[in-house]
Amino acid sequence: MAGTLATYHSRRQQRIARVPIWQSQLIAVLEGCKIIHTRSGELICRAGEWLLLPAGQELELVNQPDADSGHYLALALTQDRQWLQRFHALHGHLLLQAAPGSPVFTPSASSRQALQQLVNTLENADGPMVQAWAEHGWQGLMLALLQQGQGRSLLLLPTEDARQQLQSLFAFDPAHDWTPAVVAQRLVMSEATLRRRLAAASTTFSALLTEARLAHGLGLVMTGRQSLLEVALASGYQSPSRFAAAFRRRFGLTPSALRATRELPEED
Repeated sequence: MAGTLATYHSRRQQRIARVPIWQSQLIAVLEGCKIIHTRSGELICRAGEWLLLPAGQELELVNQPDADSGHYLALALTQDRQWLQRFHALHGHLLLQAAPGSPVFTPSASSRQALQQLVNTLENADGPMVQAWAEHGWQGLMLALLQQGQGRSLLLLPTEDARQQLQSLFAFDPAHDWTPAVVAQRLVMSEATLRRRLAAASTTFSALLTEARLAHGLGLVMTGRQSLLEVALASGYQSPSRFAAAFRRRFGLTPSALRATRELPEED
């Protein structure tokens, strides 16, 4: 799996609760602003600014369209674990010297240029040669951020505990018929060991699977054009109504209500 790039846009305010951040993300707000509510306070990322979201968080977000254009637009780059590992092997010594940085900042010209080059590559990525080129561009972006005194929080390697292992499995194929027996076999351990390790991580198999499926559905609703039936099926739900009910319990609004924010408001 390589780094992934997603474009988020809306015509109305989006307020989404309990959004899980499983992989570190860099978000570049192009129009409007993004407001993040965390346990420690509020972060506001305006047009032209970038936001760094380390993995392992659950937060509430608000995407606010620009008052003049009526449009919210942002790019989100998700970090890839293998890319992170290779970056550490090559440039780990730079991280020891890197400044903590800020979660919201204005990127330098070199950082903006590096991101644009990476976007161009990822949008046309096809085959191992282009993927290698994309990884090279991503490393250039990370180095530009470090030179600016930013980005260290994106480059932390996640701990490989049972939670992380299941998150990786479920995120790869959320619609699969996952059971504790299947997962334990994949991870080469007994079901009892799997349960103990999840208990040590203060979570359960069903909680992680539900979170993964709803997070996948959230991404499809916010960026894709599939029908809500197709979104439900791709997220591991055989019934759109059950998917909608679980989605609302988790995020505070229905999939149809969230999708409606991407359209122009009806005129009176």
